Amino acid sequence: AIGIEEKKFTTKTLYDVPDYIKIGNDRVKDVHRPCEEEKCSVEDIFVYSSNVGTVQMIRDIGTNLQQSYLEELGLFNQVNIKLPELASPLLPEIWRTVNTESISYGYGLSISPLHLVYATATVLNGGYLLKPSIIKKDKEYDFGRKVLSEETSEIMRYLFSKVVSEGTAKRAFSEHTEFKYIVGGKTGTSKKLENGNYSENKVITSFIGAFPINSPKYLAFILFDEPR
Repeated sequence: AIGIEEKKFTTKTLYDVPDYIKIGNDRVKDVHRPCEEEKCSVEDIFVYSSNVGTVQMIRDIGTNLQQSYLEELGLFNQVNIKLPELASPLLPEIWRTVNTESISYGYGLSISPLHLVYATATVLNGGYLLKPSIIKKDKEYDFGRKVLSEETSEIMRYLFSKVVSEGTAKRAFSEHTEFKYIVGGKTGTSKKLENGNYSENKVITSFIGAFPINSPKYLAFILFDEPR
């Protein structure tokens, strides 16, 4: 969404996606090959959750834009819903290039489920920040300031729909159900942190989805801790 909004690339822009990419001292690989060719489109990188491709994209976006938009999307502060038990994000003490790149595909920044829902709603609803509440409000939507354009949001809704119809979430929806065509979403998988190191056999996996994806009204987030 950042790259599209800032015209750093389009969904059709091609990036080299080798078997692995170096981030600091680590080699980052993909679980799913996003395309058959050496160069893959931004659309394929997103739909098939390519970490390697995402790192290439964030290198074009840069640290300053990444930080600016993550802050605008509410990922640097508590989400105020007037409850005392609110979690604050855990940010890097020193934000280096390795942090920028690892954060791009889901590591190095710790946020609550509410943060993710809050930011994703903004990406999908036309670019407006919501004013979340646990108390039912009189009006259906309570919008705050605008962070992304409607054009960017429309593209992201399209990409979310492709994740369900063709990408990493397609097995969750039978081809014989109408839901496959009204739900859009994004899958996520991360290794669990144990004693300061990432586990090789324990993961957290999740799905965040919205529907009807052409004009989202509902958004749901599901997380599985060590799925089997």
